[in-house]
Amino acid sequence: MRVSAVLAGGLVLGLCAGEVSAQHLGVVDVLGRRVMLLDASDGRVVNANYITQAVGPIGLATEALQVEQEIWISDSGNAVRRYSLDGKAFIGSIVGPFNPPMNTPQGMAYDGTTVFVACSQVQQHGLFASWVTKLNPDGSPAGLFTVPDDRHRYDIALDGSNLLVTDVDDQALDRHSASTFALLSRIDSFPQTFGHNPTQVARLSTGEIALGTTKGLRIYDSAGVLVGQHYADVHIKGVGELGTGELVLGIDSRLVAYDLATGTERTLASGVNTRFVSEITGATVCVADANADGSLTPADFSAWVSAFNTQGPQCDQNDDGVCSPADFSAWVANFNAGC
Repeated sequence: MRVSAVLAGGLVLGLCAGEVSAQHLGVVDVLGRRVMLLDASDGRVVNANYITQAVGPIGLATEALQVEQEIWISDSGNAVRRYSLDGKAFIGSIVGPFNPPMNTPQGMAYDGTTVFVACSQVQQHGLFASWVTKLNPDGSPAGLFTVPDDRHRYDIALDGSNLLVTDVDDQALDRHSASTFALLSRIDSFPQTFGHNPTQVARLSTGEIALGTTKGLRIYDSAGVLVGQHYADVHIKGVGELGTGELVLGIDSRLVAYDLATGTERTLASGVNTRFVSEITGATVCVADANADGSLTPADFSAWVSAFNTQGPQCDQNDDGVCSPADFSAWVANFNAGC
């Protein structure tokens, strides 16, 4: 049976109801100056406007990282922006005081105690320097790792008690101590070719390491040995992992799910310029928001009808695992409950 009814009047929005929480991935879209929320199980966009400039400042952002019950966004405006976990409130900006200053923060990692922020190199007193800023979960300074060279660290990922760090100037992936930042090993380095730079690094559930670069995707085993290369000469802007085992990749103007085993991909979003992918736990989504634009409007009825006719996941409004006519009444109730 297909549905082609027209939405009638009588839907009155309420507040603070009809929301559910689950495992999600947050993806920065530089083009839209926003953070998109994906379902971590299948990559479906569940809120395209999870955090936007309408809530607080989002400049040229790189990563949206969950820190306790907040979302921190690294911003090239020399700040880390803090938002509530529901994405609806701007808490403030972390700008210092730091010495040296936090210059163009990019990739971040949180180990439950300390937030590590990779910062760009800057010129001071005629010399270039770079560092990793450390922050406490309340946003206060926790020190920094000074780097005895001018190399530009771009991303940081947890690796047990160590850190995986991408090095743009040396065009390499390194393993560092999380306590001293001592270089423990160089996992890989790339030809000194213009434009061949590492981007986001992620430790996968298999123990393997996925690394995006401006010349493709590289996969390493748990020991750091290169075991696969994909998307030759393609700029991979961000890397994450879905519950399906597929990787979420930011490529050109698309966000895709990629199956390493089969080499197949499916498009999750288009017309975007995405950056890093991060896990977000406990963020809420509005089940009646069938078109995933972050707000409830009558347009969500048309989106629900489309999902019903295609048996899409947005159809199941009563969460019984089945798309059936009963979901229409459930969608009306969810819409009237509001979010």
